[in-house]
Amino acid sequence: MVALASEQALLVELTNHDPTVHWGRLLFSAKESLYKTCFPLVGQRLGFDDASIDIDPDARLLRAHLLRTSRDREGRRLHEIHGRWHVGRGLVLTAFACRP
Repeated sequence: MVALASEQALLVELTNHDPTVHWGRLLFSAKESLYKTCFPLVGQRLGFDDASIDIDPDARLLRAHLLRTSRDREGRRLHEIHGRWHVGRGLVLTAFACRP
């Protein structure tokens, strides 16, 4: 329900790459983290289909491509937001950060 078609294809590739990680949970966590990063910046709710997330399994990096026009409170357009992820000890951790 939270994954775009391109993300569903990515989840299959990631599972083939490393079946020990629950990539669907990681994607869900990443989308939630993105929302919590963006909402204070843009003042608008982002839905699951408002961003496409790329997951780099080796570097443990995230890249979110915003699919609708979003501007921060100073009027700058947000296109892409970068983050990191980690899985271990039964936990999934994801975080994004925006630079001013």
